[in-house]
Amino acid sequence: MIHVRAEVERSSRIVMEKTLNLKIEKFLSKIHDIYPDKYFEIEKYFYNNKPVTFRVNKLKLGNNSIEQIINNLRNKGFELNDGPIKNSFICNYRKAELKLSETEEFNDGQIYIQGLSSMLPVMFMDLKKGQNILDMCASPGGKTSQIAAELNNECFITAVENNKKRYYILKNNMETLGAKCVNALYDNSVTLLLKYPNLSESFDRVLLDVPCSNEGSIYLHNSKSLEKWNSKTAERLAKLQRTLLYSGISLLKPGGSLLYSTCTYSIEENEQVIDWALKKFGNLNVQKISVDLKNSMPGFTKWKKDVFNDQLANTIRITPTELFIGFYIALLKKTTD
Repeated sequence: MIHVRAEVERSSRIVMEKTLNLKIEKFLSKIHDIYPDKYFEIEKYFYNNKPVTFRVNKLKLGNNSIEQIINNLRNKGFELNDGPIKNSFICNYRKAELKLSETEEFNDGQIYIQGLSSMLPVMFMDLKKGQNILDMCASPGGKTSQIAAELNNECFITAVENNKKRYYILKNNMETLGAKCVNALYDNSVTLLLKYPNLSESFDRVLLDVPCSNEGSIYLHNSKSLEKWNSKTAERLAKLQRTLLYSGISLLKPGGSLLYSTCTYSIEENEQVIDWALKKFGNLNVQKISVDLKNSMPGFTKWKKDVFNDQLANTIRITPTELFIGFYIALLKKTTD
């Protein structure tokens, strides 16, 4: 009986390995289709985790300076380097027992652990004090708190989350990070306008970091990161993304702008969604995004047999490196006429 059980387990492992290898093959084939000229340059980055990165939270500096907080962490044994984004830092662990998430600085909200790619979207939102801002898919609140810190809490942010557990995580993080200008709302951004008609065209800025297939966080040495991925995921999620974008544009003031972002490579979730919005709404322009990063490139205006609006070249793709995961960012402005 023991031998039979062992054989069954061995057969099961073989099937799982074959399934995983097939997924890896399909995933890499997809990446090659999207980036044929860059494939061999970026393929190696799918096998190694990124170093831990974080930003200093200006809302909780108190009497400290950024330099003092960084020096405090270095004195505790952390090896830190400046990151390529303002107030960002890269942590290289020298000792296994050192964890940023267990430090006083982290628990007090003075620092927030966040990927570099995830820090980028807020940089392009053209934020100004006094603005009414909507974060449609807010939890855990990294970008929400980044906006609050950028404007020193001198704005009003409605941060929406439709998952109860993630909503409480969002609320807790906003309290820890001192983001007092944030009103966390347990609701669904898809139906927000139906529930609150008075919110129609009421927001100066909208951040829509949509649920996506999360391909930017796939690491091929980690089978768990591929568990939920399949070739149909992007097509299914694109429907939700279009629905969220429709809602976001309806909530945006004329003259306001909406920042759309994903952490995925799929054309279906990126350029195709923005191209759909430009066809659906006649009062949108895609604003040019410029960033001084070697791993950035314009969004696609053509894909296989599809030809997109030329304005898609104003969007950007962030390709993976040793520090960045794959990302897509588009900035839409709603015209006033």
